[in-house]
Amino acid sequence: MHKQVWELDADNFINNETPFHLGFLVTESSHPYTKNLSKTIQDNTANGISQLLSVDSDISKTFSKCHSNPELQNLKGKITKSVLEENRIIFSGCGSTGRLAVLLESMWRKGCLRLADKLDKTEENSKLAELLKKSASNVRGIITGGDRALIKSVENFEDYQEFGRQQVRELNLNSGDIFIAISEGGETSSVIGTAHEALKNECNTFFIFNNPSDLLCKNIERSRILIENPKVSSIDLTTGPMSISGSTRMQATSMELLTIGSILELVLINILQKTILKDDYTLKTLKDYSTAFNSLLHSLQDNKSTNILASLVELEEQVYTKKEMIIYTINDFLLDIFTDTTERTPTFSTPALKSTFAKNDPSPWAAALQPKMNTRETWMEMIGREPVGLDWDSKLYNILGSPELEKNPPLLGKEEIYSYKIGSEGFEVYNNNKLTHIEIVILDATSRKSKIEEQNFCSSKLRLIISDSNSNSTYLDKNTLELKIQDTPLRLFTHIAAKLVFNTISTGTMARLGRIQGNWMVEVTPSNKKLIDRSIRIISDLKSISYREAAYMVFKEIYKNPNDLSSLVARLL
Repeated sequence: MHKQVWELDADNFINNETPFHLGFLVTESSHPYTKNLSKTIQDNTANGISQLLSVDSDISKTFSKCHSNPELQNLKGKITKSVLEENRIIFSGCGSTGRLAVLLESMWRKGCLRLADKLDKTEENSKLAELLKKSASNVRGIITGGDRALIKSVENFEDYQEFGRQQVRELNLNSGDIFIAISEGGETSSVIGTAHEALKNECNTFFIFNNPSDLLCKNIERSRILIENPKVSSIDLTTGPMSISGSTRMQATSMELLTIGSILELVLINILQKTILKDDYTLKTLKDYSTAFNSLLHSLQDNKSTNILASLVELEEQVYTKKEMIIYTINDFLLDIFTDTTERTPTFSTPALKSTFAKNDPSPWAAALQPKMNTRETWMEMIGREPVGLDWDSKLYNILGSPELEKNPPLLGKEEIYSYKIGSEGFEVYNNNKLTHIEIVILDATSRKSKIEEQNFCSSKLRLIISDSNSNSTYLDKNTLELKIQDTPLRLFTHIAAKLVFNTISTGTMARLGRIQGNWMVEVTPSNKKLIDRSIRIISDLKSISYREAAYMVFKEIYKNPNDLSSLVARLL
């Protein structure tokens, strides 16, 4: 009896694509705290929010073990040397770690310029001010697929090491540059490729991930080759399972932001020790940072905060149920909120931001806009540079080993990026939608004296204030999250607070809307090999069938509807 094409494809995936079978990874497993999340949050939103936030305590436990990690001290020393010698600092990632890489770039650039501005006021510290300005221009974050991937996922790129290598080649790195490759799972091919190319350029190369290194080395050859390379400093930040199985934008990326951000700030605090700013920052060690993170987390987990988050989740649920749209506006920290809204698309299969080149596409459920600037100005404000697109042609895709993309190269250039309106023009793009406007206001030590300015873009406008509990602002209202936000050079804890808040709101909303079952993301679109494997495992678990049976279901559906893979898992369930 001859097998069907889809059965042969399934057999091939089962037998020959084992490097992409990732169910053994800690980051892909189900967290015991949130096994019944979908039922809990449906019954009581605040209880579901508490359940989600409880998993962030795993970050505290892991970070407390990092205080004496010699590789982190090595990272701190190498970054310090790089700054003093005017070398470059490069961050690399894919998907949520790619967005993290660009966020770290933006944080470093803005933080160095703020400090330089303060030091410039004294002749004594003017040389250091110039050094910090130089370092602000010597930083770069790479996201697989180029900066277009900040807006909308670039499919298939993560499966190719050569794609990552090519993005690094275009930077012309040198010996002495610092290269930090970040992969939540520790197995992403494109990120591993960037690290290999950095090594080829004799960079000081670090590989940071969130699964046990021995588990990766035992099961994944590409990970083993990089981790066991004596020229690579590998840093294992395993925090445990995610609150939503496989959703590494949650605890894994938060842990990486906390850890790398802390090291970057300790570098700056050390450099400032002989300046007028030596007493401006009280945190001096990783242990101090651990205490500050715990204070932030506890303030976010208290009843007042969880109730505010629950009310925002229920608001979003009501808006989306009515097929309406939410616009978030913010003048600072736009990149943080923007990242969360764009990550909802690959995580929960919601519509992506709309390009002006594709006016008939559906509108996203939520968008983050800068109300005071146009799109080009907004990119400069968010990152401190113009976005970098990939203008790769058919010939290059062939050289890089991707004949399928050679036939139809994706549009990833700068003009394509600018076609997604994230500045004030965004209101024109979405003016046919009924909008709920939520203004986000951040009040921390840096912005404590600033005033909240009224905007009048929409008749229906609400406000969420994320405030340092020491701000004593006269603008506080019922939607004010008063959190313990420590003042630091890169405003690290404000960035962490924004991330935790919006990860919780977006995940809680999708759970209320039924896009999570138990603690599994079921609106999965199997657009690459990693997601095909995850789709199979979700169906296997929720239907209590074998991996092979689930694989046959997935590939049969792919064969039937090859041009519509959206929410394939939810359809099969």
